[in-house]
Amino acid sequence: MLLVAPPPLTDPNFVESVVVVLLHNENGAFGLVLNQPMDVDVDHALATWTAVAGPPVRCGGPVETSALIAIGRPAPGTAPLGYQAIDTPTLGPIGLIDLHGEPTGELLDVRLFAGYTGWGPGQLEGEVLLGGWVVVPGLPSDSFDQRIDTLWGRVLRRADRDDPTLRLMPDDIASN
Repeated sequence: MLLVAPPPLTDPNFVESVVVVLLHNENGAFGLVLNQPMDVDVDHALATWTAVAGPPVRCGGPVETSALIAIGRPAPGTAPLGYQAIDTPTLGPIGLIDLHGEPTGELLDVRLFAGYTGWGPGQLEGEVLLGGWVVVPGLPSDSFDQRIDTLWGRVLRRADRDDPTLRLMPDDIASN
């Protein structure tokens, strides 16, 4: 699933954010902010992955911002070393990548993130109930979309086609 920050959210870590939730169970939740680019090139962050990781490095969230996390997809019919698949009903093949290994052509659409988002047991559910997030089913392309400057508005408009506030939301709320 994706979490979309609603328009009134003012937390500077999540304003106009789209978060892909990669793990959600009784122990909490883990995700990555998809649409917060950093002013860091992949070459500078992890030069060995420059050939396969799409730019830019993104801020995955406010937790452990010095840690690099990678997601990607396997090429059809492959089982890349260092790839840990994540079972999701709507995101298609997606998984975490061990960045200690060597990049391989078996990995597609690799993205690097500095930091991540995390919630303790029941915390995310509480935030959703209080209206802190809009929950939207993800599409296979969302986690790897290069048009990150317009991702928030496009995903938010998918949330509820009957809600005119969301349906008419611009890609950038500041342009409204």
